Amino acid sequence: MLSLLRLQRCAWIVNHFKRTPKLSLKTLDNEWENDEMDKANADGNGRRAWYKCFEQILLLFGVNIIYDNKVHKWYISNPDILQEDNFEQYMLSTLSTRLLVEDCIALNERLRLGQYGSGHWMRPIVAAMKKNRIIIINYKKIGATIDKPYTVQPYYVREYKNCLYLIAKKIERRLPDF
Repeated sequence: MLSLLRLQRCAWIVNHFKRTPKLSLKTLDNEWENDEMDKANADGNGRRAWYKCFEQILLLFGVNIIYDNKVHKWYISNPDILQEDNFEQYMLSTLSTRLLVEDCIALNERLRLGQYGSGHWMRPIVAAMKKNRIIIINYKKIGATIDKPYTVQPYYVREYKNCLYLIAKKIERRLPDF
């Protein structure tokens, strides 16, 4: 039987590969440490621990993470499985939501999400809020066909009448004069 921490680690890995399709183990180690997920890591981060996680991910979620010798990186070989509507994906979504909620506990006064909190797109916004970082988002007005990129520092997310609103400071980027 897998512990909750190992299940969460597996969910974190799959979600990370969804955002960044090809990764080296070194990059994965660094991201793991930067995301503060390693504080309860009983397995360590070496190759053996990652291989064990990749095996568990295949058994739990049906997601196969394999190595590409040409670029020396790992990737999900069957990404279409992540789009299926089955119990494994429900379990992955549930674990992902739990991870997001745990990340948001310190930001509970700045997040009001309702039914939208489980979106994988929320993780970069929450990470930027936790670390007071600047991110680039694509914004599309309701009814518009084209979205526009904005550089922002997110402060608050709120749901209102089935729409999500991000309160953020818009960062003006000017090119230097030559």
